[in-house]
Amino acid sequence: MCWVQHLMGIGHQRRAAAIALALAGRGADVVYVTGGAEIPGLAPGWPGRVRVVALPAVRVADAGYRALVDAGGCEVDDAWRAVRRDLLLAAFEEHAPHVLVTETWPFGRRLLRFELEPLVERARAAGCRRVSSIRDVLQPPSSPVRARAAANRVLESFDVVLVHGDPAFVPFDASFPETERIRTRIRYTGYVTAGERGPAAPPGVGEGEIVVSAGGGVVAHRLVDAALAAACLDSRLRWRILAGPNAGEDAFAGWRRAAAANVVVEPNRADFGSLLSRARVSVSQAGYNTVTDLLAAGTPAVLVPFSAGGEREQSIRARTLAEAGFARVVEEDRLTPDTLLEAIRAAPAPDAGRARIRLDGAAESADAIIEIARDVADSSRR
Repeated sequence: MCWVQHLMGIGHQRRAAAIALALAGRGADVVYVTGGAEIPGLAPGWPGRVRVVALPAVRVADAGYRALVDAGGCEVDDAWRAVRRDLLLAAFEEHAPHVLVTETWPFGRRLLRFELEPLVERARAAGCRRVSSIRDVLQPPSSPVRARAAANRVLESFDVVLVHGDPAFVPFDASFPETERIRTRIRYTGYVTAGERGPAAPPGVGEGEIVVSAGGGVVAHRLVDAALAAACLDSRLRWRILAGPNAGEDAFAGWRRAAAANVVVEPNRADFGSLLSRARVSVSQAGYNTVTDLLAAGTPAVLVPFSAGGEREQSIRARTLAEAGFARVVEEDRLTPDTLLEAIRAAPAPDAGRARIRLDGAAESADAIIEIARDVADSSRR
């Protein structure tokens, strides 16, 4: 059973879906429990071995991550939490998995602990192994107390921590100060990238373009606005701006109206990996999935890490990429059409060192989880 919840961006879902598909491809039966708004095209045609359980949708009210709101935008109450918790526990009882995988927890998702703590405890009582699935860089804990609490939960309740990254590129210590205490439970899988699974773009589409990817779209308005203005400064450059479903219909329509003749504005595309491989330069934030797509494609990149609300995760990742010669970085508070255009012109050429970074994380994660599941099954037969 894989539990995953996206609260603002959609990166967690893309990573978890790639791992679920890899598990199914190896013959595992997967219950994919998700509690966010539907993401069009996340995994078209889930294989028969994957059963999706959709809990009542929830998201955060704003970038401060202080409150949860339901699909209608109303803050959730204790009665709502109890219903969702009971649905989750019922799904666990119905499917009786050998392994429970929680995406981000216990390193984050504190707003969902009302259901995660009972779920993990139920799994432990049932003899189900517990695996934490986390990205390469965490939002650093806001206090030493929270870091210690996360490490304590790992030591008390989890068998393995799958870190979807490469320690040769960025070690987990860079964002989690209690790494040494849990080091024996950490297993690095390499980066999980879904780019190569997508279809090829039509011939010529994306060739030599500046491809601006705004992720889910909810926090990328400033980036898109700057890109639209920068496109007007150099009509020789061709731009393609991609925005996700969370941008909002009004914002998307406004961007299209404001686009110059050398700009295409459109929704996220399934052939994004193909577009990226053909691009002259990629412009994006520094979220996990965008960066893994960049590493797979080897495209010159400009990164504008999201930093609102004290967020540091993307800045840590972007700085690491820049230091390794993979990208130019424009800090969000310095983003203007001129600084963006300057960075695009100075974006580094593809680096042969890209091949040294592990990009087989979905397969490695699936192999690790199946190995754990087999151990549980073998123990039950003895």
